[in-house]
Amino acid sequence: YSSPRCVKPPNCGAASDLPTRVLMRYSLQMANKQWLWGIVLVIAVAVTGYLVMHFNDPQRGYRESGNFDIFKIEGKPAPAFEAKIVGKDASFALEKVDKPTLLVFFGTFCPHCKDQMPITGVIAKKFADKAHVFAVNGREYANLSIAEREEKVAAYLSENAWADIPTLIAPVEMQTALEITAVPCVVLIDGSKKVRYVGLANHSESRLESLLEEAL
Repeated sequence: YSSPRCVKPPNCGAASDLPTRVLMRYSLQMANKQWLWGIVLVIAVAVTGYLVMHFNDPQRGYRESGNFDIFKIEGKPAPAFEAKIVGKDASFALEKVDKPTLLVFFGTFCPHCKDQMPITGVIAKKFADKAHVFAVNGREYANLSIAEREEKVAAYLSENAWADIPTLIAPVEMQTALEITAVPCVVLIDGSKKVRYVGLANHSESRLESLLEEAL
């Protein structure tokens, strides 16, 4: 009696291992394919994300339209200016500071500006020790005196519970020098008095935080 072992033919053992080898080879091929498809998927996601951000970025559309001269001032020295601080017997003079200055231009007539104002207030508090952050009212009441303009803007801030948001009454010359023709408009001036960034439309809290952190 012989035990049920494979003794003939000589390659019987190899034949019995064939299904295992085939399975291992198939598994290896599948693993390689999955690894390859994983790389393709990562690349596809990255490219898609870039395209979405690139084509959905409103700043890109504004810049490429050629309708706004304000973008030309990026990288150039900021114009010297002094502006009255609403509700205070004081003014803000750019040439006297060495911190980044974030100016968010608004109009009391502008519905989008109403959405931006609370965010400006939050950023002003967060960066109170690191930067100067102001909401800025510009040409809206250009035919009035500074005192009359301040009275109107103060009433607007008060009725919307924004009296604590640092706000400037911009001289007409300041807004003209900055080429600002639309609101809301964000202008970031770094500590060396150069215009670091210009952006139109509303900006999120995280976006403004990021801009200021990069300028510090």
